[in-house]
Amino acid sequence: HSSYWTWMNATYAVLVVVVGLTFIAAVMADVIEELRGRAMEDPLTRLLNRRGFEDAARKQIAKAKGRCFSIAVCDIDHFKAIVESCGRVDGDVALLKVAELLRENLRRSDEVARFDGGEFVMLLSDLHREDARDLIEQLRRAIEAMRFSDGSLQRRRITASFGVAEYRV
Repeated sequence: HSSYWTWMNATYAVLVVVVGLTFIAAVMADVIEELRGRAMEDPLTRLLNRRGFEDAARKQIAKAKGRCFSIAVCDIDHFKAIVESCGRVDGDVALLKVAELLRENLRRSDEVARFDGGEFVMLLSDLHREDARDLIEQLRRAIEAMRFSDGSLQRRRITASFGVAEYRV
C-alpha cells in the first residue's frame, strides 16, 4: 500500500468517526430536550406540572414590570370520592375533560398547570382580579355543565371550587 492509500484510509476513518459522533450528539440533544419537556409536563393531561408552572411564573414575574397578572386555583370538588366511587379510569377521564376545558377557555398568553390530584393552577397574564373573577366564574359554570357520555360518571355532576389572587409588580 502506498502512503496515499494509508492517508485516504485514515482520513476516511476520521470522517466516519466525526459523522458518527455528530449523529450521536444530535440524538442525545433530542433526548435531553424530550426529558426536559417531560420534567415540566403532567403526563396525563399534558398541562404543565408544578415544576413547569413555577418556571413559567418566575419568567412572568421577571418580565411583569409595571404590569399585573392573576393566579387562579381550581380544585375539583370531592375528587378523591369520585375516584373511590367511580374508579381511577373515570377519575382520569374527569381530569382530562377539566384540563381540556381550562386549556380551551384560556388565552395563549395564560399558563395552566395540574398541581396534584384534582388541583389546577392558572397564571392569567395582564388580567386584574375582577376580570379574573369573571373568567373563573365562567369556568366554574362550564365545569358544572359538563356531562359524560358513558361510564359511572354519567350519573355524576362534577363541580369545582376556585380562588383568585392578583400580583402587581
